[in-house]
Amino acid sequence: LGHEAVVRILLAHGADPSIPGSRGDRPIQLARQGRHGSIVRLLREAEQRPVARTGAVPIAPDQIGRVLGGGADASARVYRPGYRRRVAAVVGINDYRHWPRLKGARRDAEKVAARLRAMGFDTVHELYDREATREAILELLGSRLPAEVGADDLVVIFFAGHGETEVLDADGTRKRGYVIPADATVESPFATAIPMPKLRELTSRLEAKHVYYAMDSCYSGLGFTRGLGVVDPRVPDYIEKVTSLRAVQMVTAGGEGEEAIEREGEGVFTRSFLDALDGAADANGDGYVTATEIGAYVAPRVTNETGARQSPQSGRLEGEGEIAFEVRPGG
Repeated sequence: LGHEAVVRILLAHGADPSIPGSRGDRPIQLARQGRHGSIVRLLREAEQRPVARTGAVPIAPDQIGRVLGGGADASARVYRPGYRRRVAAVVGINDYRHWPRLKGARRDAEKVAARLRAMGFDTVHELYDREATREAILELLGSRLPAEVGADDLVVIFFAGHGETEVLDADGTRKRGYVIPADATVESPFATAIPMPKLRELTSRLEAKHVYYAMDSCYSGLGFTRGLGVVDPRVPDYIEKVTSLRAVQMVTAGGEGEEAIEREGEGVFTRSFLDALDGAADANGDGYVTATEIGAYVAPRVTNETGARQSPQSGRLEGEGEIAFEVRPGG
């Protein structure tokens, strides 16, 4: 799509061209600076249109400016509301070849797989214990999933097992998180585990508009962005709007140096995550649980229950939409 076509899509989707961006510039000012005459005329007409904007999406200079400055990217693309198909990949590992054995990781993953099926997911792929090798996980995420998902789909990736953080420089400011597959060695996670940047690379192979990582392991160096999305949760048809925009989001059980704690054979994080999907995280009572609501629900509960020994992290890796699950209490 060209610049003008993308701006037309944003305006048609409810973007308000009169709202200034983070630097105080209106979209029409940015268009003038870039000498986009046709877009200036388009925005001028939109600003003069006597339409009530109570439900407008506050996407203005910060998103339209990116379109004018560097072409349209996936974040600017508008998809169909809701999901055509929902597909999941669930991995749980107790039985490691070289790392300490875990007790409840597989059971937690099996519970999540069962819950996603009960929620109506079309396909739930599962890998457990020694079958969850590095090669098998990469083949599932990098080949099988891309072959079966389309642009209007949701992909959920759940992992329960060991996580590791590697410090990359002397002062400890640069770090990289790893997912530890069943066959990884303790001595060389770089060569035998799956680094978080690799997961992000795999995401780019998925055409799906929404990808959600829920990781019952602890990491640092995840590279979350600071953005909160572009749609105000108070606007009408909020779920319809946010599920029309690209989003890659993640929630993890904890950060560097923390341990994913189990109670009575069940991960504290996974228990809270399942409660969140059941509707406990539906803060505004709209019948949907978003990825942001899940993060806001899980973090304080797990932190309190573990005496601050485990502090879940959540955030956005890409896009400005919002992943949403319809609440179905009890699965």
